[in-house]
Amino acid sequence: MDAVKPARYSVDVTEDDKITPLTGASDIVAKRVKELRKRGGWSTTKAFADRCAEVGAPYLTHPVLMNIESGRRKDGHRTRTITVDELLALALALRVNPADLLLPVDSDAAPYPVTLTETATVGRVREWVNGDDFLVRPRNPVELVEALAPLPKERAARLYEKWHTWDFDQQRREGARIGEQNRRLDPLADNDE
Repeated sequence: MDAVKPARYSVDVTEDDKITPLTGASDIVAKRVKELRKRGGWSTTKAFADRCAEVGAPYLTHPVLMNIESGRRKDGHRTRTITVDELLALALALRVNPADLLLPVDSDAAPYPVTLTETATVGRVREWVNGDDFLVRPRNPVELVEALAPLPKERAARLYEKWHTWDFDQQRREGARIGEQNRRLDPLADNDE
C-alpha cells in the first residue's frame, strides 16, 4: 500500500510545461507523441496526420494533432485531453506500445500523478499499466481474491504468486524491524551499543 502517495507536487515535463495531477497523463502523452513523431521522420503534424489516416485513424487530423500536442491551454491548464481511442491510434501510428506514450521514459523513480490525489513512481505505474502488478496491493487474502476475480487466469496466477512473494518479504522485514526494536528495549538483552 505504500506505493501510492497523495499527489502534492507537479512533475516537470519541460521547463515551460508542468504536469499537474489534473492533466498529467495527457501532457505526458502529448510530449511523447511530439518527440516520437519528430524522431519518426514526420516533421509536421500534417505529415503525421497522413500516417494516422493510413493506420485507420482519419479523425486524427492536422488540427486535432496540433491541439493534442499543444493541449489548448486556458489559465495554464490543458483543456484538450487525449482519449483512450486516440492513445491507441497514436501508438499504432508511431509503432510503439501505448504504455510508452503514457509514461515518461527518463526515470522510473520520478513521481507520476495517477489521479488528483494519488501519485506513484513511474516504475510502479508502468508495472500496473502493463498488468504486471497492482498499483495498490491487496492488504489481505480477501482483497487479493476480489482483485484477481475479473482477471484472465494466466495474469491472475502471476499476480497471485507476486503478491505472496511480496507479502512474505513484507512480513519478514516487519518481523526483523519489530525484533530489533524489542532487542533495543529489553534491559536484559545483550546490547553491544
